[in-house]
Amino acid sequence: MQRRRMLGLAASVAGAGVLGPFAPIAVAAQKFSTPSQHRGPFYPRKFLLDKDFDLTMVAGREGVAFGDILTVAGQVLNVDGQALAGVTIEIWQVNGYGRYHHEGDSSDKPIDPNFQGYGVVSTDAECHYIFRTVKPVAYPGRAPHIHFALTPKSGRPLVTQMYLADAKENRDDFLLNGIRDKAYRESLIVELEKSASQWQGRFDIVLPVTN
Repeated sequence: MQRRRMLGLAASVAGAGVLGPFAPIAVAAQKFSTPSQHRGPFYPRKFLLDKDFDLTMVAGREGVAFGDILTVAGQVLNVDGQALAGVTIEIWQVNGYGRYHHEGDSSDKPIDPNFQGYGVVSTDAECHYIFRTVKPVAYPGRAPHIHFALTPKSGRPLVTQMYLADAKENRDDFLLNGIRDKAYRESLIVELEKSASQWQGRFDIVLPVTN
């Protein structure tokens, strides 16, 4: 069931033109790995039983997460532009109100019981991945972002963050602007497009490994 849902979502996103046929495009020529970023204090200490690719629904509940639905998909490659299958990808982020599903978050924003807050998938044979989540929002001191942790079958893992191109808070985010090189910094910023009732974005990731 989960695989069918993933395939259906991938087909609908590709059909919208945002992710196209998952061609390697410019990222294949990117000879630097995606910049690493701090994991932060809100990596889950406890995991929900439901931690699949769709963060907008929680097993056993009928509701849907609050916020704008966002599909993030892309490829995982090495610095030679070669596909990396079987890479474990974890994401975690705030809910649509701006709060993490984490006991260490003391925000007065509400917890969303219909939002997983965390998901994990593995890249397929063509190095693709896809997540369905909500568009992250800013909170004090941080621009909207999604945390990514990638663990390949061999080689060094990578922890990074994805940012949104339309977020005005980017200019003041200390972690994003701590990356001095413009090309490196911009490799973490994703343009979103809206199709029907949801947002879509492509985030390709280059790991610091070679075949």
